[in-house]
Amino acid sequence: MHPLLLAKLWAWAVALPCAIAATTQANNPLNVKPAGPVGQNASEAAQHDKLYPQSMSHQEQVKKLLQVSQTQHQQALLRNLTSFPTRQYNSSSGSDAAKWLKGEMERIVAGNPRARISEFNHPWGQPSLIATIAGKRPDTVILGAHFDSKALPGLNAPGANDNGSGVVANLGALGVLADAQFDNENTIEVHLYAAEEFGKQGSDAVFTEYSKSNKSIVGMLQQDVVGHAPSRRVTVMKDFVDSALTKFVSAVAAAYTGSDPIETTCGSTCSDHFSASKQGFPAAYVEGDWDAEVESRVHTPGDTYETIDWEAIERHTKLAIGFLVEASYLNCNGCSWRTAKAKDPKRP
Repeated sequence: MHPLLLAKLWAWAVALPCAIAATTQANNPLNVKPAGPVGQNASEAAQHDKLYPQSMSHQEQVKKLLQVSQTQHQQALLRNLTSFPTRQYNSSSGSDAAKWLKGEMERIVAGNPRARISEFNHPWGQPSLIATIAGKRPDTVILGAHFDSKALPGLNAPGANDNGSGVVANLGALGVLADAQFDNENTIEVHLYAAEEFGKQGSDAVFTEYSKSNKSIVGMLQQDVVGHAPSRRVTVMKDFVDSALTKFVSAVAAAYTGSDPIETTCGSTCSDHFSASKQGFPAAYVEGDWDAEVESRVHTPGDTYETIDWEAIERHTKLAIGFLVEASYLNCNGCSWRTAKAKDPKRP
């Protein structure tokens, strides 16, 4: 072989792996890997993958529930929630917001004898809040959102989109199911987490405790910043999530929101679903559109009630109802499998 050609081939062979690595790093700067099924054995891993269907089995039931509008109540909830100067986890108004929210949640489920509201207390003043609708099985479906907010010191933090939007979408779904006396097979929990804005501390404590107690979790869906969506679609994130559950969530969105979702990556741990993934529980995460408009308002006094897109809230309320109903029928037989524990790329 000609020496010059040989030299070129050698240079190409050396450069190719570097080019591939550079491309991978550019597309995935944090080297994010989705959590995947790693049950105790191959059979359990296969059971996990097959648990989440791609077609909806309870459309007639869900679509009947979707006819119930919660918008007026959700608007009142968000007006009041954003009236607190801040909901920062260690502030007095953050604790006051939690007390007020707990009262609202108790009113939402008051007519359902299988429902209860509880506090998950933390070392700081603001608790996380958990609504439970007991099912025939202890296996649990979780719908999550954080309710704390933050801004620069001394400034108000109304947190309408981040994340009052997720709160009212999830409470709207809770209200529909509670009022309908929905006869769920799996137990349903709706979580409102404290201290997400300061390291996901609330949800981390909740899922650490759930891991210690070997709680059986069918799946967890987190909704965050869902009150702005010019695309008129749900955005489904594909990193730090369970891939099989995420495909199921995308199918739920397509079936019940009127459009196929946008699928993309967040590029970091992003929200409270990571706390579930970190403990090996199957988790998924959805947002609205994260664009320049959202970027300019988030964590500022400008994240106000007036900026909220109520069609987006309605869309994510429908997603939440569809997810809770469809997932409540999934039989994981105790969910003995666990998924690969996600690791925070910012930590060793």
